[in-house]
Amino acid sequence: MKKHMKLLWIAGAILLAVGGAAVASNMGFKYAANLPTADPDIYDVSIPLNHNYTTLSSIFDDINTSPGCTAASVTVFNPDQSSCTWNGPFSCNTAYNSGQGIRVTVGGPCTGWIIVGSHNPSFQYAFPTNDPDIYDVSVPYHTTQTSLAGLYSEIPNAASVTIFNPDQSSCTWNGPFSCNVALSIGQGVRVTVTTDGTLWTPSHY
Repeated sequence: MKKHMKLLWIAGAILLAVGGAAVASNMGFKYAANLPTADPDIYDVSIPLNHNYTTLSSIFDDINTSPGCTAASVTVFNPDQSSCTWNGPFSCNTAYNSGQGIRVTVGGPCTGWIIVGSHNPSFQYAFPTNDPDIYDVSVPYHTTQTSLAGLYSEIPNAASVTIFNPDQSSCTWNGPFSCNVALSIGQGVRVTVTTDGTLWTPSHY
């Protein structure tokens, strides 16, 4: 997930590979996530807008039953930075909502988790409250934006766009001279906005 995004046009479809492999079109995605290091390293993961997941535990179970993978935790953050983490019975479980970014830890190297879904071009991301409230979002796998700065320029009223590396170092773009990096396919991002009620419809191929 640390590699830069590469775009290769093959037979009219888009093949996207960044530390994992994704075949993308307007019809659907099959993304092979690459989670090479164990807990406490953390991966912010994007899920397609149309998907089969219903709860955090359903994502955990999908990882855990994938070849060679052992799930350790799946977490979502609320705008006020409170969180819910499923890591087994009696832990916190909640509904998984389309557009949310998730934070995943694994018990060892995991390359067998295949995320399947499709894009919803009419979906609007809603940011009801402004900075300092935060939103972890799933970026469409075939976004036309290639960097944090590009994503920032596209999101109305953006205050910041941040990515976290597995070691929890981060890069935040909030204007000129701030940190900018290439977007990676499958990388979730954290967004803050300046205006309550902001809506964003991402561009895509």
